Parts: sequence; structure tokens; C-alpha cells
Amino acid sequence: MKKYCLLLLISMFMYKSYGQVAVEAHAMPAASVVLLPSWVKERESLNIKYVRSLDPDRLLHNFRVQSGLPSNAKPLEGWESPRIGLRGHFVGHYLSATASIIQNYHDTTLTRKAAYLVAELAKCQQASGAGYLSAFPQADFDKLEAKFDGVWAPYYTYHKIMQGMLDQYTKAGNRQAYQIVLAMAEYTAQRMSRLSPATIDRMFYTVQANPANEAGAMNEVLYELYQVSKDPKHLALARLFDPEWFAAPMTRNEDILSGLHSNTHLVLINGFAKRYEVTGEARYHNAALNFWNMLTRDHAYANGSSSGPRPNVTTTTSATAEHWSVPGQLSNTMSKEIAESCVTHNTQKLTSTLFTWDPQPRYAEAYMNTYYNGVMALQSASTGAVVYHLPLGSPRKKAWLKENDFKCCNGSSIEAFAALNTAHLLSKQFESLGKPVCTV
Repeated sequence: MKKYCLLLLISMFMYKSYGQVAVEAHAMPAASVVLLPSWVKERESLNIKYVRSLDPDRLLHNFRVQSGLPSNAKPLEGWESPRIGLRGHFVGHYLSATASIIQNYHDTTLTRKAAYLVAELAKCQQASGAGYLSAFPQADFDKLEAKFDGVWAPYYTYHKIMQGMLDQYTKAGNRQAYQIVLAMAEYTAQRMSRLSPATIDRMFYTVQANPANEAGAMNEVLYELYQVSKDPKHLALARLFDPEWFAAPMTRNEDILSGLHSNTHLVLINGFAKRYEVTGEARYHNAALNFWNMLTRDHAYANGSSSGPRPNVTTTTSATAEHWSVPGQLSNTMSKEIAESCVTHNTQKLTSTLFTWDPQPRYAEAYMNTYYNGVMALQSASTGAVVYHLPLGSPRKKAWLKENDFKCCNGSSIEAFAALNTAHLLSKQFESLGKPVCTV
């Protein structure tokens, strides 16, 4: 039988077989894989051009204002404008994206810009005190803890900054960024230590159509930080961001996804997967695996993307977008705002993680199907612009985001397209799991 290896000049896997049952796949270092001239390389280049064009002082503006430092820069627009509750999130994505580009290409321009950004954010953190670093006031966290509402996802944004700083350290070698993320974790630990278990449970009970506490992947970044620091305080803190109300049914293979805000909960699963890798707790392995199975079987479209109208509509957004629907009933969800890009990128992350645990063709097939039909389709081949949603119904057309929108999918996409070389080379079919055969 003819074997096909889906060659994208992307990161390969090293296979280790132990008998006929247990197989492990370890990703090769990102710097070992270079994109050669190709349509994929062209997409990467468009993204790098855009990332290079961004002015660090404009990215810093809201952080400086928040910490009481002077700024003469023109504020950013869209979701990064001074009055938007999510301001600061894109800066985290920028830090992560530039870290990947620096790791891959030793880009001197971005190395200089990223180092400047980190150094100036360190000044903001010092001016704010207690390790706090954000473009919005600490009062947003106070309101979340007291009212569980009235703010726009402060932990989601805080996570982006923490992840960006950790990536700057682990990928770009910036030691100052590591000190910043350590201080941010300490600030978070101090806040959480003042809350009762009941308050924490209530704060992370996110069944609403548009949860105020979309916590992002706080659990995942803290588990990653623990892997670096080996500090048990980081492990204990990470566990506080694993809501039991969501983990328990996933462990039991109980599908409660209908009506949930997709990206709020998908990133929690990536955190569960990281917890399993860090601690070996089997229930979190099972939670991640069960979730992937129910998502791909009953909630994903043909190209592997998901999210769309909420079955029980309570907000304007939930009428068309960002939620999982009734299992197995997707034909009536084809709005013009299905398939949020952030959801697609985070699904790919989960799929590749499961492949490293158990390199089966089903993960390879799902990943590569979504890569071609769900990821590369998100970006314009001529301008590099990306979309928030990838509508699959008919008649539909893509709505390209503007460069100054700075929406969540602008951010997650600059990360994804900065790491095209580390997307995984997965075979559709295997002669043996240890020896894939490639034909071009």
C-alpha cells in the first residue's frame, strides 16, 4: 500500500517503539527545522513582516499609563484601545510570536524590539508594585472576586502576558522576562490566597454565554512555569485554575459541552493535558482524551474547526458564534460566524499533544486536515490578514480583520503563523509507526 507523508517542511517526530504496544513521539527542537521556499514560507514571511511593523512604544502605551509612567505614543485601536477591558492581551501574543521568530531565525530586529519591550514592561511592573503587570487596573480583579461580573476577562489577558514572558525566556533566552513572570505568579498567588475555596469555585464556574472570568490558559502557563522553576508553589497555584466542575465530567466522558463558550473551556483542556504531563495524574490524561474524542466526533465541522451558535441564546454573540452546540447537530449552525480562529489554533495544540502521547494515524489525519482546511485558510495569501471566523456555509465570504483591530484572533494567529516550522509532520498512513515513508 502506498504511504503518504504530508510534507510541509515542518517539524518532524522521532519515534521510539517499545514492543508492539507502547509508542512515544518526541518533537524535534524548533530550531532544527527550517522552512524552504514554498507557499508555506510565503505565509510565514507575510506574518513576520507584520510583526516587525509594530511599534513597541505603542504596544507599551496602556501599560505605562496604568503604572503611572509617561507615554507620548499614540494609543492602539480596536481591542487594545485605552477603554477596552481586554487591553494588553495582544502584547502577550506579540511576545510569544517574536520569541518563536527569534528562536527560529535569530532575527536581530525583533530581538532588539522584544528586549526593549521586556525591559520597559519591567519598569511598569516595578512602578505598579507587588509584581503586578497589566494594562488594566487591579480594580478589575477586585470586581471579579466580589461580583463575578462587570469586567472583561482579566485573567485571560494576564495569562497572555505571563505566557509571552515565559516564551521570551525559554525560546529567546531573555532572563529578565523570567524574573517578570515569576513576580506575576507571586502576585497571582497572593490574590488567590485571600480567597475562600467557595469564592474560587464560584469565580471559575464559567457556564455563562460570555463568561466574565474567561481565565485563558492560566493553568497551563503555571504548569509550564513549574516545569522550569521546580517551585512547588507554582504547581499548587496552577491547580487552583483547574475547575473541578468541568474536569469531573470530562474524566467521566460525559459530554456537557453544549452551550459552553468554546475557547474558555478548550484552553482549560490544554492545561489539563499539561497537568498530566507534569504530575502523571491519570484523570487529567483521560479528561483531555475524552474531550478530544467528543469534540471531533460530535462538535467539529468537516475541517476540524468548531464553535458557533449557542443552543440557548442569551446574548447577541451567542446567537451566531463562539459556542458549542447540541452534540451531532451541526447542519443548522452554519452562521457567518462559526469556527473562531482561536478555537482552531488551540484544537491543533491539543491534537499534537495527544499525538506525542500515542502517535496514532487518527491524530495525524485530524491535525493535517485542519492544518490545510482550517489553519492556512485563516490567512490571506496576498496580504497576510487573518479572520476571526471561517464560515463554512453557503453563500459565505471571509471577513478579513484589519491590522489595527487587535482582536483575540489577530493575536493567536500571529503566534500560529510565527511557528509554522514547528507544526508537526504527521503521516496519513504508516507502514510501521517507527518508519514513515514520504513521497513528494
